[in-house]
Amino acid sequence: MIAFDTNILIYSVSSEDPSDRHSKSFDLIAAAAPVGGVVPLQVIGEFLNVCRQKKIVAPQYALKRADEFLGGFECPETRPTDLLAAFGLAERMLLQYFDALIVGIARRAGARILLSEDMHDGLEIDGLRIVNPFVGANETLLADYLGSFS
Repeated sequence: MIAFDTNILIYSVSSEDPSDRHSKSFDLIAAAAPVGGVVPLQVIGEFLNVCRQKKIVAPQYALKRADEFLGGFECPETRPTDLLAAFGLAERMLLQYFDALIVGIARRAGARILLSEDMHDGLEIDGLRIVNPFVGANETLLADYLGSFS
């Protein structure tokens, strides 16, 4: 199962991006929907906050997309134990605290891959691998998990 970090959701709605990150993110999310994916509630909250603060899209569209993510993916809640475990994971793996929280929740939900542009590409943490989907060397790995997505 594949999990998504906030930046992938943001790129999927931000057509202003001059690179191919918008279309690639949109395609990855669409490919994951039928096979199942994980979007921690923490990520949905960050998505809404970034869309609002940076005015990436109209508020109504951000809410619509968030609702689609909630309906189309497993969206595990943050538990009190997740908060405490993230602190230890952040220390052990030298991650930002909220990144460690997302990693922990994705692992708990059974994800094997976490798609993120800003975490450590290739880092494996207790059975979860962080993958930057915008690195060409990761194309085969993504195709193995999702089939053809672009």
